[in-house]
Amino acid sequence: MPTPVETLAHAIERVRSLSSYSGYKDKETNIFAVVYECDQARQTRGTDMIITLSLMDDSMQSPTGHQVVELIVFGPSTNDLPQAQRGDIIELRHVLVQFWDPPTGGPSRPQLFGKLSRPHPFGYLLYKPAAPGAAAEAAQPYKTFNVTRIGGEVAAQKLAALWPLASDLAGPTSTAREPSASPYLHRIKDLDAPEDPTRERPPCIDMRVQVLAVDRRKQDEEVVLFVWDATDVRPLPADLAMLPSIWRDAELKVSRPRRRTLPLVPTAGVDVVPELPPLGSAVPVVMEAGNVPRGGLPAVGSWIKLKVVGLLAVQGQMQVVFGHSSRITDAQPSTHFEAFYKTRLNNDDTSEWPADEARDSNIVTSCSRRDLRHITLRQVQQRAAQRHLGPFRVLLRLTGYLPRDLRQWCKPLPATPKQQQSSDAGNAAGAGSSSQQQQQQQQQPSWEWAAHLLLEDATGDLRALLLGREATRLLGLPPTDLSCHAEDVQQLQQRLDALSAVDQYGGTWMDVALTPVYTAAQQQQQQDQQQQPQQPQPEAGTNEGSQEGHQQPGQEQQEAAAQPQQGEPAAAGQQQQQQPEQQQRDQHGTDQQQQGQGAGAAAAGGAGPSAQPARQPWLFIVHDAVCPHMLAEGELQLQEDGGQQPELEHAGDDGGQDSGGAGSSRKRPRAEVAAGSRSWAALQEGAHASGAAAARADGMQQKLDPAARAAWEQRDAMAFM
Repeated sequence: MPTPVETLAHAIERVRSLSSYSGYKDKETNIFAVVYECDQARQTRGTDMIITLSLMDDSMQSPTGHQVVELIVFGPSTNDLPQAQRGDIIELRHVLVQFWDPPTGGPSRPQLFGKLSRPHPFGYLLYKPAAPGAAAEAAQPYKTFNVTRIGGEVAAQKLAALWPLASDLAGPTSTAREPSASPYLHRIKDLDAPEDPTRERPPCIDMRVQVLAVDRRKQDEEVVLFVWDATDVRPLPADLAMLPSIWRDAELKVSRPRRRTLPLVPTAGVDVVPELPPLGSAVPVVMEAGNVPRGGLPAVGSWIKLKVVGLLAVQGQMQVVFGHSSRITDAQPSTHFEAFYKTRLNNDDTSEWPADEARDSNIVTSCSRRDLRHITLRQVQQRAAQRHLGPFRVLLRLTGYLPRDLRQWCKPLPATPKQQQSSDAGNAAGAGSSSQQQQQQQQQPSWEWAAHLLLEDATGDLRALLLGREATRLLGLPPTDLSCHAEDVQQLQQRLDALSAVDQYGGTWMDVALTPVYTAAQQQQQQDQQQQPQQPQPEAGTNEGSQEGHQQPGQEQQEAAAQPQQGEPAAAGQQQQQQPEQQQRDQHGTDQQQQGQGAGAAAAGGAGPSAQPARQPWLFIVHDAVCPHMLAEGELQLQEDGGQQPELEHAGDDGGQDSGGAGSSRKRPRAEVAAGSRSWAALQEGAHASGAAAARADGMQQKLDPAARAAWEQRDAMAFM
C-alpha cells in the first residue's frame, strides 16, 4: 500500500492515535509544507551533519496563529541536507512522525525525522514559491534527494494550495501571522535564575533578538555576541552566580566566567551597530571557540533566533550560553516589536522594573532635578564620551560601594588658611585657659563624606563618587569620625542595605542625577608645554602644579587644596608623576577625541582647539538625590553655607534636550561641599590617586570582573582624599 499524502495536522493526529506497538512503516507519511525557518547545518557529536527546519501549512492554523512543526534531518554531508530559504515549499517522502518529551516537562511535542542514508527511504524535494499566475504543473524542484518520480496531479494540487502562504512568507513585507508563542521562546525580560539555587540544569530556551555587537578579540578562545530585544533584563543580586548546564556546557565551567560589557564603539576585532538603541538590555551570548557556527556569525544589526541555549549568571549579570547543541537561524522581529519599542520611547520608559508612581513604588529616592528627563546609563556613557556636560537624571540600582570598610567613608578635612592663621595667633597669645580651650577646639578636624558607589541599570553600570552634602542628603546622616562611633557605622550599614535591596518585584531603585568630570590628557598637556617654552614657570616655593587651571582666585577652599598634606605629595605635579596608570588612561582615547577637541575647549572657556587639550570622562558624581524615609522631621538640619560654593571646571547644565531648555549658562556645584572643606581640585586629585588603577582604559565604564573587585578591595585601606 503506497504511503498517503497528508497534511501536517492529519499526520500528527493519526500517528498520535497509534498504539505503542505500531511499526516504523505505520508512522511514515508524505507531506507538502512551507519552510518557516531553516537553521544552519552543524556537526553532530559523531560523523553526521544535522539541520533543523520549522514547517507549517494551512492545517496548523489556530486562533493565536500558525503552529510550526520541527523537521530534523541527518546526512553524511552538508550538501545533501535540505538547506532551504524562508517561504520555500518542501515535499517530504517517507518522513517519520514521532513525539518527544521536553526536559522541562509539559505535553509531548510532535517532530518529523529523516535520515539521508541507505536503507532509509527518506527523500525530499525543494520548490521556490511561484510567481502570481504561474501554472502549478510547470513547477520544478531546485533540489532533490533520493527521489525518482517528480510531479503528478497530487503534487500540482498541493503546490497550488501552498503557494499563497509561501509567497507571503518569502516576501519582503510578510503579512502572514506569526506562529503562536512557543513555550521555549523567551524575551530578555523573561530570563531569570532558577528558583532552586542548587539546580544544575537551567532550562533550554529560544530567543528572538537583534545583534548589537560581535566581539572577536579572543576568537581563539571565545566569541561574544551582544543581543537585544527592547526589553530589560531582570535585576539580580550582585553576588549571584549560577553555573551553566552540566549536561550541555560543561566546558564553560573552566573558562572563568566573568561579566561582559557592551562595547559602545567599534574597535579592532569588535563590530558594533552604527547607532545603539538607548533603551533595553544588551545580553552577552558566550560562544566557546568549538561552538561557533560553521556557517559564520550573524552580522551586526541582523535579527536572529537562538535555539536551545542555556543561561549563566555571573556576579548578578545574566548571560546566554551557546553550547554544542545550540543553533542560530535568521529571523524577523515580532509584529508587536515596533509598537512596543515606540511606546517605550514616547513614554521615556528607561526601565521596566521600577514600579510606577500609581502603585507601591520601589523607587526609594527622589531627585530634585525634575526639569531633566530620565535617560539610561548607556546614554550617559555615550554623552560623556562626547564631552556633554550634564547633569543627567537616571533611574538606577546600587549594587556595591567602596571602601568596603564603612569606617573609612568619612575623611578628615584640612584646616583652611584662615583657620591656620587663627591657630597660629592662639599659639602666639600663649597663656590663658580660655585661649587653650579655643585652640583645642580649632585643632579638632572636620569630617566629610567621600565614597564610591557601584551603580547599575538595565543598560550598563558605572562607578560614581558620593561626596559632601550630597551624601548627607542621600544617607540622612551627618559626617563624623566613624572609626570612633560604632552606632553610626551600624546606621550607615542599615541605610546602604535599604538602598541596595533586591526582591522578586524588581529590587530597589534610586532616582539620582549624575554629572561627569573631565580631565585633560596629560600627553597633550606636555606637548603644549613643549610648544610654549616662553611661558613663565612658577617660582620656587609656590604651590602651583597641574591644578592651576582648576583653582578659583579668592576661594579659601582652593587655597587649602594647594597645601601639601601629611602622607601626600607636596605638589600635584609630583603626584601625577607617581601615577603611570593615570598617564596610560589619559593617553588612551586621545586620538578618537581629536575631532571634538574644539568643543571640549570651548566648554572649558577656551577659544578653540589650541586653547585646551581634548577632554575625556574621568569620573561621575552623584547629586540631587534624597531618600525621604531616611530623614525624620527635625532629625537633620542641612546648614546652608554663607560663602560661595566651589565649582568644577566644566560645571554647568548640559543645555540639551534633557535639561528642558535651550542652553543654560548657569553653573552648579557638582556636590555641595561644606565651607572649609577641600576644594574640588583636591577632591579630584585624591579620587584619582585611589581610583586610577581600577578605571578602565577608555575612562568610561568599569568592568565588574573578579580581578577589578579584588583590586578595589586592596585599595580600601587607602583614603579617597
